[in-house]
Amino acid sequence: MDVRLEDGRAYRPEIEKLQPSVAAFSIDFTYKPEVVFSEALETFVPGHEISTTFDDPADEENYYWRFKTYVKLVFCRECYNYTIFRSQECF
Repeated sequence: MDVRLEDGRAYRPEIEKLQPSVAAFSIDFTYKPEVVFSEALETFVPGHEISTTFDDPADEENYYWRFKTYVKLVFCRECYNYTIFRSQECF
């Protein structure tokens, strides 16, 4: 499929063969009390880092990458000098 731009240039993507899926053999979650800095709160806020290890074949050329994604943080209550908020209480 060709894509034609308004200025007349055409773009034709190369055909790529999709590689078969590989198994993920470990998924790790790590809680960090200072995972991202919030400019609105002017402090670091807690969160989780998630990592996955794939069992990809060493003899095949494939490209896995690292990426970060953030969800807008909404705080309805903060626990000061405590570590966990659960069941509407700070522990």
